[in-house]
Amino acid sequence: MKQRLLRKKVTSEKPDMIFLQGTKCSSQKMKGISRNLGKRMEYIEVEWNGMEGGLATLWDPHALHFIMAEASRWFISLEMKIIGDSNTCLCTNIYSPQRLEDKLVMLDRLSKMQHRYPTAKAIYGGDFNMITLLTKNKGGVKILN
Repeated sequence: MKQRLLRKKVTSEKPDMIFLQGTKCSSQKMKGISRNLGKRMEYIEVEWNGMEGGLATLWDPHALHFIMAEASRWFISLEMKIIGDSNTCLCTNIYSPQRLEDKLVMLDRLSKMQHRYPTAKAIYGGDFNMITLLTKNKGGVKILN
C-alpha cells in the first residue's frame, strides 16, 4: 500500500529528488521500488539493520547530476549539480538515531561534512527524531535529563 501511495505521489508531483527513511527493505526490494515509481530514478541506499533504519535517496538523472556521496547508517549526503546550473548542492537525507549520544555523533558528522563543502548550498530533510517541546511528543518515552 505504501508503495502504491508513493508511486501515486511521484506521478502527480514529479519530484526531482525523494528522501525515504525507515525503508526496512533489502537492496533487491529497493531496486524494484525505484523501477516502479513511474519515472526513471537513480538511487543510493543504506540498508536497514534489524528492526531499525534503512535510508534511500532517489533522484531524476535528467534533472540532477550526481557528483559524489557520503553515507552512514544515519544519513546519506549527495553532492549534486542541477542540470543547466553551475551551482552545486549538498542534499542530505537524515534518519536520526533515538539515543542522545548517537544523535550528537551524527550532528557532529553532519557539521564536519558541511565544512568540507563550504560553497555548496545545503538541503537537509528527513526524520530528525527531535521535538522542541516535551508537550509536543506524541509517543515514545518522556525522560528529562
